[in-house]
Amino acid sequence: MIDNLPFLVVALTIILGLYTILLKKDLIKIIMGISIIESGVNLFLIVLGYRWDSIAPIFTGGPSLKMVMPTGQALTLTSIVTGWQPLPHASPTYLPVHKTPMSARQQTAGVK
Repeated sequence: MIDNLPFLVVALTIILGLYTILLKKDLIKIIMGISIIESGVNLFLIVLGYRWDSIAPIFTGGPSLKMVMPTGQALTLTSIVTGWQPLPHASPTYLPVHKTPMSARQQTAGVK
């Protein structure tokens, strides 16, 4: 049971993200749900590559020991680097332009 605990945490994280996306109407909460799912997938990749009693996959002159799979780590690093992009692209759609006072909108548009 304790060996399956990381996979249970991954499943709960992804389910929480899906719940947030499907049942919330606020765009900010939907973006947060996407981020939660992304974290769950990253955790899944790390858990898949982990091996008990193993060392980091670094080239050394040591004996050939059991090493952790570096593929999950590389994919997770790539996902983290590219994962920030949905937030700045989705945020402008949420900006409440309709709540801005009319005079401020006219000044920015150059209307007198």
